[in-house]
Amino acid sequence: MGLLNDRRPEAIIDAAAKAHAAGEYFICPVLAWPPAVPHSTMLVGDWQRIIHALEAQGWMLTQWSVRGDREPTAFPVFRRR
Repeated sequence: MGLLNDRRPEAIIDAAAKAHAAGEYFICPVLAWPPAVPHSTMLVGDWQRIIHALEAQGWMLTQWSVRGDREPTAFPVFRRR
């Protein structure tokens, strides 16, 4: 399973595409609260854009957990369809 720790939306989308092409079965991007991410729109809509892009690549969101201390962070788990 790949843990995608670069929190920029474009980096997550690109890394997920590479993981899918490499045959990875699970990935878990780290989604930080948008104001903490450089080049973010400052909206949680960035999370929506990332999830939509990953599902369009052939990933399916299967689990979701969040951490609320310091800065809210989400840990969605995707698996290949």
